[in-house]
Amino acid sequence: MAAKMRKAPYTRASIILEIAEQMRKNDNPVDDKFVIDAFVGMKDTRNNDGSDYFEITPMEDYIAKMNMTFNYMMTLPTMADKKTWYAIKHNSFKDRMVNDLVLSEDIIVNGVDQNGDPMSTVYGKKRFSDKTLNTFRNYFLSELNAVIAYYDRDNINALLKDTNKLIKNYHGKIKKMKDGTKRLDFGGNGGLFRYFYSLKGLTDINGIKFNLNQLIEAEYKHQ
Repeated sequence: MAAKMRKAPYTRASIILEIAEQMRKNDNPVDDKFVIDAFVGMKDTRNNDGSDYFEITPMEDYIAKMNMTFNYMMTLPTMADKKTWYAIKHNSFKDRMVNDLVLSEDIIVNGVDQNGDPMSTVYGKKRFSDKTLNTFRNYFLSELNAVIAYYDRDNINALLKDTNKLIKNYHGKIKKMKDGTKRLDFGGNGGLFRYFYSLKGLTDINGIKFNLNQLIEAEYKHQ
């Protein structure tokens, strides 16, 4: 199952699937399996009471997930109508999860102090490690390859021939044109970037900012 899911563009760089494949090959012991932890609420030690997910504030929600991440737990998406949500834990997460900053070359800024005397200030330039940057690079490529696969002509033609293959919200609706032909309408979530759509520095010739999904929409409708 894990090997099959790794062939899909969107999950090709999945850390969880990578670990699952290694576990299957190495026949890992019971104490090295995935563990699911449930968040049921936040306790206030001052008043000795607490709140469930419906009652906590956005800040408490953020702190709880940040704390779990720092403890090498991968939080799953939270649903607004659920009082509990979950996090996945595995021993290998400690070496794979993004939690590092590394210092590269120093930046020296020359200036003067409050008395007008020359002074130099040294700042350590911080950046993510190459391992972390490569992780996000692979995540971006996964999204890009998934979008490319969605708009593949063979894939779209297959959907036009057999509308039973359409998945609600994932695919756009089939639109009948004036000449009698059918067209897959733009708007399906499967044809959009979900996380990396808003890259910095994207502007048109007039200097107006745009995101990758707006670019895809313009190109698709221009056909």
